[in-house]
Amino acid sequence: MSKTTISSDEDNSEVVADSDSDLESEVFTDSDYSTSDPDDSTSDPDDSITHSNDSIPDLGEKEEPPSKKKKTEFFNWKHGIFVPKTFYFDNSNGGIRSISRLGNDPIDYFELFFDKEIMEYIAEETNRYQKQNSSPSSEKSHKGKWYATNFQEIYVFIATTMLMGVVQKNRLKDYGSTDPIITTPIFRELFPRDRYLSILRMLHFVNNDEKKTGKLYKMLPIIRHMQVKFQQFFKPFQKLCIDESILPWKGNLSFRQYIPSKRHRFGIKLFILCDCETNYILDFIIYTGADTEIERIDDLGVSGSIVMTLLKPYLQKGHVLYTDNWYTSPKLFLELYYQGTGAVGTVKKKRKTLKWMDKREVYMLSTVHDSQMITIDRLDHKTGSKIMKPICVQDYNENMGAIDLVDMQSSFTECIRKMLKWYKKFFFHIVDMASINAFYLYKTQNLKNLQLKEFRLQLIKNIGSKYGDQKQLSLGRLPTDPQLRLSARHFPSLVVSTASKVAAQRRCY
Repeated sequence: MSKTTISSDEDNSEVVADSDSDLESEVFTDSDYSTSDPDDSTSDPDDSITHSNDSIPDLGEKEEPPSKKKKTEFFNWKHGIFVPKTFYFDNSNGGIRSISRLGNDPIDYFELFFDKEIMEYIAEETNRYQKQNSSPSSEKSHKGKWYATNFQEIYVFIATTMLMGVVQKNRLKDYGSTDPIITTPIFRELFPRDRYLSILRMLHFVNNDEKKTGKLYKMLPIIRHMQVKFQQFFKPFQKLCIDESILPWKGNLSFRQYIPSKRHRFGIKLFILCDCETNYILDFIIYTGADTEIERIDDLGVSGSIVMTLLKPYLQKGHVLYTDNWYTSPKLFLELYYQGTGAVGTVKKKRKTLKWMDKREVYMLSTVHDSQMITIDRLDHKTGSKIMKPICVQDYNENMGAIDLVDMQSSFTECIRKMLKWYKKFFFHIVDMASINAFYLYKTQNLKNLQLKEFRLQLIKNIGSKYGDQKQLSLGRLPTDPQLRLSARHFPSLVVSTASKVAAQRRCY
């Protein structure tokens, strides 16, 4: 196929930008409630784009992008063969940045993000919050008097919470239970139950006596710290993607999002920038309504402003961005082209774009692909021949799923617990994000083929050994003495060899 239609009819027609979000929600069951402000949902649609006789530059004919943005408010589509000019990208420097004295254990990578400095800060604010809220009755709570915590104890506290994401129980108190039916001794070895509940109750990240600014003020120091650390230790490869992630939350919260089409309809929405090759999380933005912290660009609307804010450190470097149809628009892709960045994404039906249809209509915009069609392994059930699809669709499918994969992996082992305060739940979500990034850094530097769950179990062992009371922490090892809950049970037994048969077998009746 030497020629394809890359636009609709040549007649001037309006291209309308839409802002309906096409989000993917994680699968959680939660019953969290808080006492925050009522729901505040703010949605700004993209600006509409109309046509005139003025036309946009032919991107396929340019050798280098213009040094300055050309203010183009109108688009004029035409038929023809698009030949893209890709931007140069140096892929040799991608991956983990050089770090002196980096060890080979999972804890060495986790401490890149949760270092001693931030842990001491959390311990300090937790102690301060306890003093601000201490009373004779609270002093006697949880069967013991409060004493100041430190950064070592906060490390073990986090490790214990991470282990709770692997070994799930109905109530927090069950983790410290001595009932032989449900007991799990490792939790009592890691952290006394009453002390754990005391720290969980007092866990805090900001001084309440200081001026409160913004909806995220209770978590702002942790958010700022992680945003810096995520970018500090990893240089992305060429392909990047932006997508949404949902932290389920059913309580009252001013920036909670309601998505009626999803099974779990309420939650805190994050916009995440991810490296497609490693799935490493580079940056994130928390949606808080009209005051979301982004650099507003009026011509691009909210969705385009989010993209430009997340991509700011990576513009003019030859990256290729993959987006879904909530972000994709001709204006945004043209702006990215001017900024030396390619872009590929699905686009809403009302926008004029390249069209291809297999099982359903798919609308695409791309500044890095031509009209080439490729053959895939799937067969057409009617003709029996292999299906052909545009190369831009295949490339999009291969690179856009990074954030969905991160969400799926974290859902298997995440340490989020049901609790009353939204910011505590969000903190543990950041712990999960940091542990996932530590896992991807670990994979780039080590030959051990660990899965994420195995990595986190090893991380918990490392934290317990380094900061816990016990010298060597062993997970999953059964005690020497048989437990009452294991008595009168059937277990495998050795079948002894006989005189007539060396490899004796059990005969079943």
